[in-house]
Amino acid sequence: MAGIESQVLETFLAELTALDDVPSQITESLAELLAADKLPKPDQLVVLYTDASGESAL
Repeated sequence: MAGIESQVLETFLAELTALDDVPSQITESLAELLAADKLPKPDQLVVLYTDASGESAL
């Protein structure tokens, strides 16, 4: 990813990392997913947050 998209992603992930409410596991996994050639599918994001929060997906 190049240009403005990478700058926005970098800033977004930096802001998430700075928040105490967001576990580092989520920001690390999210960074990996967003660094891929294709954007993650919604189901992948649900699994990411469900696994990190310990809540069940309904």
